[in-house]
Amino acid sequence: MTDNKNFAPKLRVTGRNSWQNWHNTFDEPLKQYIDVWNGQANRISVKGYNATTRGLQSVIERALQTGDSVRARGGGWSLSKVAVTDGIMLNTRPLNYHFKIKPNQVHPNYTGDASNLLFVQCGKSIAALNRYLKRRGKSLKTSGASNGQTIAGAFSTGTHGSALDVGSVQDYVVGLHIIVSPEKTVWIERASNPIVSDAYARAFKADEIIRDDALFNAALISFGSFGLIHGVLLEVEDLFFLQATRKLLPINESLWQVCDSLNFAENTINLPRPNIQRPFHFQVVIDPYNTSEAYVTTMYKDEVRAADCQPSPPGNKITPGDNALEIVAAILDNAKELTPVVVSSLTREFYSQFENVCGTHGDIFTDTTPRGKSASAAVGIPLGTVQDAVKIAMDEIKAFPAPVLLALRYVRASSATLAFTSHSPITCILEIDGPLSERVKTIYNRIWGALDTAGIPYKFHWGKMNNLDALTVRKMYGEQKINAWLDARRKLLPTPELRRTFSNEFLIKLQLDS
Repeated sequence: MTDNKNFAPKLRVTGRNSWQNWHNTFDEPLKQYIDVWNGQANRISVKGYNATTRGLQSVIERALQTGDSVRARGGGWSLSKVAVTDGIMLNTRPLNYHFKIKPNQVHPNYTGDASNLLFVQCGKSIAALNRYLKRRGKSLKTSGASNGQTIAGAFSTGTHGSALDVGSVQDYVVGLHIIVSPEKTVWIERASNPIVSDAYARAFKADEIIRDDALFNAALISFGSFGLIHGVLLEVEDLFFLQATRKLLPINESLWQVCDSLNFAENTINLPRPNIQRPFHFQVVIDPYNTSEAYVTTMYKDEVRAADCQPSPPGNKITPGDNALEIVAAILDNAKELTPVVVSSLTREFYSQFENVCGTHGDIFTDTTPRGKSASAAVGIPLGTVQDAVKIAMDEIKAFPAPVLLALRYVRASSATLAFTSHSPITCILEIDGPLSERVKTIYNRIWGALDTAGIPYKFHWGKMNNLDALTVRKMYGEQKINAWLDARRKLLPTPELRRTFSNEFLIKLQLDS
């Protein structure tokens, strides 16, 4: 049956033969770049969504015929080549439908609140979700520091914030609708946490409904290699407010103890709220050329706006939710060349202290405009190794001076099979950000080597710069997890031709394409 012309998606083949990510860390050659719109962009409908599914399947069919690989691009925020291809790139950012879930559409065994469920198309941006949910009195549970990413791109690479007890973006994804071939789509949930009724999934033309914890956990962080993720089922929560403070605090044993244990009970570093309350968000930014002080950002979560809170001043270069990468990017806007001295000086200028800034999650985390040729790398490390890892990094930077900043952020360990935030109970993410240069790339490799020598376990953020190869990825995750991920991929993509279609250079290099 042919689609009604009013619902058929618009697939525009552009003349582009290359694509560059936002941070300009690479320029990828392409065979084809296709912009994809829903047939009725401003009128949300299940018929329109299903018609777009069929349009995307037609692209997969052509790719199978030509032997090209296919990837859907997200917001373009990844600094690594994890999610790109030299074959057919689909710009799915215009795909931004959303669908509320009614109480009679949930699975009989679902015990949650249906009003907290939202089914969204892959191209919906974090910023757009924040705006829509705020109008409904709801909120995302967390996000990265920036919100220009698409929801599918964000969770597929392990994007995280610094919400201590929440986890990363993938940890509030509870269902996936994936196009796995020209003839088949699948709806996947956990067997331990079924969400929607079979009838709801079938309304979106899911040919198979799979409830399997292992397969779902593998598909969460799969960088587009399990098929085209068309729809994402999210579990959100009631709207909340964050009260944020940023202080310069002395780098001393008290600070290190908190960074390594997250024990705030004794309030030894003089945090804003009484010692009985644990921060919702905790972040430390360190200038490696200032060994006496660090910028500590804390955010506390409230159901209502705190009486003494003020909104973030408009026009700030650096917002309360920004991390080290955003600092570096803002500095790059104001300096032609970055040296350690310039970075230290401009960090003091741009990364100001503040107290009692209040807002919703979307008000605090607002950055949608990447700036400058930035480099960013991040690794997940266990609590108890934080002080040692930072001192190792600082020693390497002292021996080989590079214009970088260090940051520490913390998230609850994830159950996603290839989550780099898997150190239980909470993973510390050590970030190292600077301008894109050979010197910065060199300091990255020196630090990774020094961490290896010291025996500190770490895993690379998939969407940031790294030196992964097949041997390293197996060392970091273990053969059992790698094999489980590969087995799940083969279940969804049973033929070599399909697995080739959803592979790319990055996957082949890591021997994750079989």
